[in-house]
Amino acid sequence: MHTDCGTVRNHRGNCWSLQSGKIRSKNSFMKRYLLYIIGLLLLGSNNSVYGQGILTLEEAIITGMENNLGFQIARKSEAIAKNNANRAAAGQMPSISLNSNASYRIQNTKIEFSSPGIETVDVSGAGSLLFGAGVDVNYILFGGFKNQYQYELLQGNSAVSSVETRSRLENLVYQIISVYSRIQASSIVVETARQAVDVSNQRYERTLEALRLGTGTSLTMMEAEVALQQDSVRLASAEQATRSHKRSLNRLIQRTPDMDFDVEPEIRFVTALDQESLLAEALSSNTQSELVRRRLENARISEKIARASLWPTLSANVSYGYSRQDNDAGLFVSQSALGPVGGLSLTFPIFDGGLRGIQIENARLVQESNELALTDQELQ
Repeated sequence: MHTDCGTVRNHRGNCWSLQSGKIRSKNSFMKRYLLYIIGLLLLGSNNSVYGQGILTLEEAIITGMENNLGFQIARKSEAIAKNNANRAAAGQMPSISLNSNASYRIQNTKIEFSSPGIETVDVSGAGSLLFGAGVDVNYILFGGFKNQYQYELLQGNSAVSSVETRSRLENLVYQIISVYSRIQASSIVVETARQAVDVSNQRYERTLEALRLGTGTSLTMMEAEVALQQDSVRLASAEQATRSHKRSLNRLIQRTPDMDFDVEPEIRFVTALDQESLLAEALSSNTQSELVRRRLENARISEKIARASLWPTLSANVSYGYSRQDNDAGLFVSQSALGPVGGLSLTFPIFDGGLRGIQIENARLVQESNELALTDQELQ
């Protein structure tokens, strides 16, 4: 199956572009192929047009996605970052708590009054019971927009984690395709070498028979023997290279390294690459560039969070509860209260040893570092 551009096609018509021994994406190949693989996973497809023992490219990628530990770890990290991207974690939601308390004291109590005629109260071992319960609501009304920036940062971290997972998946798929292609190529070399050994062996048998019949020469037989040995060495070297590539693929998809298998045989090489199309696709879908851009945006938000600490914090507190105190001795035998209580608190930082200034400076440096990383990524 040939095309008019520099590509490699397997039996399903999937197109890969090659340049300098590397496989590059073409016509959104990676995105389409990943969607195709995910579709296979969802459908539970495990069909193959080949016989038992053939490991198809699709099966290799699916196995890698299911078994590769690095990819599984990245997916867990992405889920954690997604769970953290909520307003409660950013401090934008009020906190509501139910509180209760109870205490009992036994003390020697003596109360003397300044007014004449009132007897002094003197009780040994007087008990005092205090208990209560209530609901407290706390909310930060203003904190220099820090909570808003914190929410944006959590969303940015979630996006970064998502891109990191996609990048790891793309790298995994690329590595599997690359190693798989090397196995296909080395398998062709093995088959060619095996045919050469067969031809050399037939030549050697003919020259040996001719020598026995007296129509050949020792020199001709030696040349045939040398050719057979050389072809046998090439065959052994090609078989060793194929086994090495298979072990690499097995490790990559987390299978037993020495597990043997065959690969799909069809692969076509065509020249004349469409370099402009490849470059445009690479710039538009480069996950590394997207990752650096998102990290830069997070760094800018982090600087805003650091500067927000320079503002005062205004908090509100509202509670509704009941309390009661019973005394064996004292001015009051019992006292109870039921109702709401509200208040505001304003906190303004004055001095913290220069910590806020250091945080702002570090945030600025991280932002500049990410700007340089983005420039470097765009130059590549």
